[in-house]
Amino acid sequence: MGKYINGNKEGLWRESSHNGFEEGIYKNNKREGLWKEWDEDGKISSKTYYKEGFECGLYKEWWENGQLYCQGNFKYGSKIGLWKLWYESGELHCESNYKYVEEFEISWEDGFTREYWKNGKLQYEWVMKDGEEISKKSWDKNGNLKTK
Repeated sequence: MGKYINGNKEGLWRESSHNGFEEGIYKNNKREGLWKEWDEDGKISSKTYYKEGFECGLYKEWWENGQLYCQGNFKYGSKIGLWKLWYESGELHCESNYKYVEEFEISWEDGFTREYWKNGKLQYEWVMKDGEEISKKSWDKNGNLKTK
């Protein structure tokens, strides 16, 4: 599926991926708009938006059982804003905030990063400023503070 015009990929394409296949639009040999990926069994495994070949906008990825695994946004291929990851059973596993730095065209963690035990209690919390760790705390599975 797909066609070449003047040596560039154009239109709707279906390509093999690491765990199945993906499908989306090419414009001037660059991915554009919504791209979807399916696993070998035909179940949706991810959705990514592209602009001029860069991941840009909402990204979602699912576990094989259909539970959401990861969700966040991209800007020019870099993470931006709040990103969340879930355990395969559906409980929140991690959340991190990313800041896009125009000057360097990259992003880094900025603000909080939190990891949770499967029981929902906080396990770790980092506070980041421009990619540098400012503080870190950890808790046991019962919610008791271990380290500051």
